[in-house]
Amino acid sequence: GLIGGDPDDVLARAAEIATAYALDPEPLEGLKDFLHLAQEGVLGGARLVLDLGLARGLAYYTGMVFEIRHPQEPESLCGGGRYDGLVWALGGEEVPALGFAYGVEAVLGALQAEGERSPVDASAVDQGSALLAQGTVSPAGAIQAAVERWDAGLQAELAPACLSHEEVQAYAAARGIQNVILATEKTG
Repeated sequence: GLIGGDPDDVLARAAEIATAYALDPEPLEGLKDFLHLAQEGVLGGARLVLDLGLARGLAYYTGMVFEIRHPQEPESLCGGGRYDGLVWALGGEEVPALGFAYGVEAVLGALQAEGERSPVDASAVDQGSALLAQGTVSPAGAIQAAVERWDAGLQAELAPACLSHEEVQAYAAARGIQNVILATEKTG
């Protein structure tokens, strides 16, 4: 089977296989260019591993898939890929698509492994969690108010912006959240 590891080594082995089976090597060149750009640019000093046998376990992927891992966390922090045709299969239009999702528990585990403070510490429970609902500010204002609470070590959750005031209250009650904050220009 194909190997995984250092991208240059994997691509060299894949090129040998493509030559041996008279396959078009062009997709490998595009992948090589992408990997070099990613490693030199956005990824900084992160270690990049190429695994041509990686499968994400969901049948709707139609192209490249990926995972973000941390050496001290057994679960992937993030995973996703290309899934053209999924929106169409769910009743929408035929559109190209790419998506990903983070595993919150895995990200928190990686942060703790790096010695970072958890976004919510034990003292926050005593002060009660808060539900931030959009008031007279943009969604960005409500997000900023939540971030300020998180930075202070307090629990906060953002209410879906589409909810009415009554729906926000019902949402908070259903989740056991007693403190509802309406984010306005003076929130902070």
